[in-house]
Amino acid sequence: MAVELGASETTVRRWRARDTVQDRSHTSYRLATILKPMQEFVVVELRKWLSPPLDDPRAERTLRA
Repeated sequence: MAVELGASETTVRRWRARDTVQDRSHTSYRLATILKPMQEFVVVELRKWLSPPLDDPRAERTLRA
């Protein structure tokens, strides 16, 4: 059956062992990006300045002075 669906037996075995049928994230748990302290500071400050409040998902992304 696995060959008919284009999936290996290993893939089918892994899916059968899962508790849910939802797809899992493909994001790496360990990020390869390493920032210098000054770069990290700039990124954090830009996020603070450009991002809307987390409690208002409808808020527009505008520059806050």
